[in-house]
Amino acid sequence: MRNRNFLALKIKLSVILVSTSWSVFANTKTFTSEKLETADSTPKQVEIFGSKSEVDARRDSIAGKIIIGRKSIEESGVSTAADLLKRHPAVTVSSNGKLGLMGMPGHTQILIDGIPATGGKDPLELDVVHIENIEIVRSAVAEFGPFGSAGTINIVSRKINRRTTNSLRSSIAGGPQGSGADIAWSTSMFETGSPYSYAAQVSLGKSRQHKFESSSLSAQGGGNFMTLVERNATDRREDVRKLLASSTFAWQRDTENKFSVEPSAFVMLSESTASTASAWLPTDRGPSASSEISRSPLHSFSLPLKWELTLPKRAALTLTFSPTRFSYRKDLDREETFVSLPPRSQQNLQGSDRRTDVLRANYSRRLEQHALKAGITQLRNREDTEYRSFLNGLPDASLNTFGTSKTGTDDKISIFAQDEWRFSKLMSINLGISAERRKLDMNEGIFKTRIRYSVISPSANITWRQTTDAKDQIRLGIARTFNSPFNDQLSARPTINVWSPCPAAGLCGANTPDFADTVGNPGLRPERAIGLNLSFEHYIGEDSVITVELFDREFKNAIGKHLQLMPVPWADSPRYVIRPENLGTAWSRGIGLEAQINTAEVWKGMPKIEVRGAVSFAISRISLVPGPDNRVAGQSPWTVKLGTGYGFAVIPLKIGFDMNLSPAVWTRSSEIKRDYKNQRFDLGFDGSWTVDPKTKLRFNIDHLISSNLDGSEQLLDGDGTILLRSASRTVEPKIGLKLEQSF
Repeated sequence: MRNRNFLALKIKLSVILVSTSWSVFANTKTFTSEKLETADSTPKQVEIFGSKSEVDARRDSIAGKIIIGRKSIEESGVSTAADLLKRHPAVTVSSNGKLGLMGMPGHTQILIDGIPATGGKDPLELDVVHIENIEIVRSAVAEFGPFGSAGTINIVSRKINRRTTNSLRSSIAGGPQGSGADIAWSTSMFETGSPYSYAAQVSLGKSRQHKFESSSLSAQGGGNFMTLVERNATDRREDVRKLLASSTFAWQRDTENKFSVEPSAFVMLSESTASTASAWLPTDRGPSASSEISRSPLHSFSLPLKWELTLPKRAALTLTFSPTRFSYRKDLDREETFVSLPPRSQQNLQGSDRRTDVLRANYSRRLEQHALKAGITQLRNREDTEYRSFLNGLPDASLNTFGTSKTGTDDKISIFAQDEWRFSKLMSINLGISAERRKLDMNEGIFKTRIRYSVISPSANITWRQTTDAKDQIRLGIARTFNSPFNDQLSARPTINVWSPCPAAGLCGANTPDFADTVGNPGLRPERAIGLNLSFEHYIGEDSVITVELFDREFKNAIGKHLQLMPVPWADSPRYVIRPENLGTAWSRGIGLEAQINTAEVWKGMPKIEVRGAVSFAISRISLVPGPDNRVAGQSPWTVKLGTGYGFAVIPLKIGFDMNLSPAVWTRSSEIKRDYKNQRFDLGFDGSWTVDPKTKLRFNIDHLISSNLDGSEQLLDGDGTILLRSASRTVEPKIGLKLEQSF
């Protein structure tokens, strides 16, 4: 009944706003919106520079699109997209450290240039030297496709500037838990009157992480006392080397035709070692010591080709073909010693080659009151992965049914159409529809996975202000969206827990819930959602805005991780496994207060201090998971973030700090499993010294004050025993120094 009443409220609110918009339209004379084109009606790219333009662009965007422009990126002094987004009030940092919108990282869509990342790149780990701007939309718009139930973060690749520029950044960082160094260079060559232009960016980095973790496993039987079962301490070191080079070569053939090629290459090598000392009761239950060595090289290369065609009547067509080739290898060796048993060794080898081809066509046309967009994208991803697993030097027979290879073809066709209709100076509407059809065929030994589905997502965003010069604005967004399962979530091939391996001679035996295997679910269905965002924005001056936003999401076929005991093809008796499941219906509702303020605009006579912050509250429930704590994974009951920046008038120094806080939280994922995350508090400090107009020195202290990353898992065994596994990792400060030069 509660959900029905809320749905009725959403329908009534939509009808009222649409009726109001029609009334305003019927009583308002038509007008000519501000032109963004040149006198010859050729569409012109709008470049966002500085906080003033960003705030104005947000106010003018019907869907409330937030843009972090190139100037803000350069002034931030951060190195990666993740560090940049952590500072922004619109982005929440959950108790597990993941970034998302509205506290739902698992439902936030992250794109690069409007499509999911290819070539093994983690979008959030991209060096900012490769980023032109970042777009954030908490509602849904058709141009970003039918996915992203909690909004979209779109990272736009670096473009050619309309001026010749060169910049160089070098940095070092270190602390008790690791060190690193990187260098980034960018250049752009553009001459007025020349048909040729060029831009390139290169980032090279090396880092070493040193983590010391401790954990314990305790059991509680019929009494109230916990008995220690296992305790271990792990010393882990990881070395990562990265190289990313990207460039753009453009040729303006004439006023209508522009051709460009944008090659990029990415190379990463990760090497890690870990040693664990363990104590067990009884002593023969597990190894007394273990060690792991892994090596994972990754290579990818992309060669996008683009044709931009300017059409009559203020229209434009862009055709892009982007082939990507990706190669990944992972070698893992594990050695274990026991008190009263012979030593045991495990070896896992994996080699994966993927080919991704993307063909896109985007059309746009601007009329006096309309901005039309439409597009179609065809993506084909082909994968060929080889596996080799050994126990004590012999092939792992428990995985024979899955063969030694996995092959698959994933075909997607996506289309969208969108109209931004500014039918009065007081009200505008963004109407769109997007759709995707997916065909996935995957072969893993005797297991054949065949996925077919089509989804359609309508969306509507409305903005309204009382007068043309009003500082206040109301937005409403309603959309039907989806979450599509990843390929790994559909794979039938398991990852067998290293603490409960199978004998090399045959199938596995039983395991316990604390040492569960992980596996995908070929029967997983796409998650459907109906979403509503209602916000009130108050603009102050040119750089300040305060936003209050309500959101609601209703999910069907909600996707979550589920721990269960079930028959499996790699064992002769049921084993505990963790796999993705459709957990029935779910809902999430919340409210957020966000502020981006220049104090000189709010209080006359005050010095110019940048203040940014956000407070959010949310509740959520999942129907097929018993309570309490059956909330959407990753969503905290509340979060707080605060940041400041102040530039001194008498010296060329600017300082600032950023703080993120989220509470300790329990999350229940199944009938027998609950997870606990400790309160998360993190405070960082940064500063910059302008040596001259072309040279800037930056310094920062990450985790200046930070809480430890403590967590627990509570499991209910089949015989009523409660198992509690606790883990802890200390977080230490890290000091960094950067030198930036332009020439």
